[in-house]
Amino acid sequence: MTSVFQIIHGGKSDVVVANMEIGMDYIGRVLAPNSEDRERLRSTAEFPALDDERLCGSYYHRLCREAHQLRKSFVIVEHELRGVVLGSTEVSRYDLVNDFDPSYIVQDGLWCIAKGDRDVQDEAKMVHGFVALSVSVLRKSKSDDEIIGHLRRKLEIMKGPDLLSGVGGTPTDILNALPEIALEKFFELANIAFPQQVPIQSKATTISP
Repeated sequence: MTSVFQIIHGGKSDVVVANMEIGMDYIGRVLAPNSEDRERLRSTAEFPALDDERLCGSYYHRLCREAHQLRKSFVIVEHELRGVVLGSTEVSRYDLVNDFDPSYIVQDGLWCIAKGDRDVQDEAKMVHGFVALSVSVLRKSKSDDEIIGHLRRKLEIMKGPDLLSGVGGTPTDILNALPEIALEKFFELANIAFPQQVPIQSKATTISP
């Protein structure tokens, strides 16, 4: 299957590009028009406690955060190219701001602590609760297979904390466990960045170098 990717910015079609990477690069240039701003988004200087490639967040997740803060809307729509258009060509879509992305939720929790907005305990409750609520809401309109398939593709694109690799069971099993999986990953990373704040009972899990 050959695809192209349409960027919708602020509700209006902006450009069509050949792949997701070019699309994200375009979004990065819209959000950060000059090279200094783009370098800031690639740097860990904003979060010195997270100055570690395992903790600082992917560049694409930094773009998500920037879009949130600037109240910018971006949707990437994948279209299948075919000779004759029969019905919709849309294959999938990724809303940079509003899509459920548990990996981003975990990463954003680390950023919030590093900025002093909340402590580890309060953020842990936010991570667990938001993941649980998001799963419940999504299940009202999508099957568990659809949800997990989209999350796997989103993780592949956006990078960030990996909550799904090595997790066994059916899509239903994984979604049922996802709030706890996210919480465990959050504590795993927070233990490295903020060890003095992490409860003793949550320090058993460690991350590999």
